[in-house]
Amino acid sequence: MSRTNFDELEAQIREDELNDAELITPVNYAKIRPISSPQIYAKIRNNKLQKVICPCGRTCINLREADEYFRKLRGELNWPYGTLD
Repeated sequence: MSRTNFDELEAQIREDELNDAELITPVNYAKIRPISSPQIYAKIRNNKLQKVICPCGRTCINLREADEYFRKLRGELNWPYGTLD
């Protein structure tokens, strides 16, 4: 029987919460997807991803739109994240 320690449980809860969010910071997006935050910021600068200022004042992106963009860019097999419509 495998046991999960508290740190692993906390990390899984954080990841689940981030996956459920509509807006997410580029850094947090990079933590739950196989991409670096500098790559995300480059996509924002090149107008490939839309920057959104969330109510708390931080720069965010729409999680679903980002997943859709990278799925189109990399293909469904290479980007199986988010909901597939």
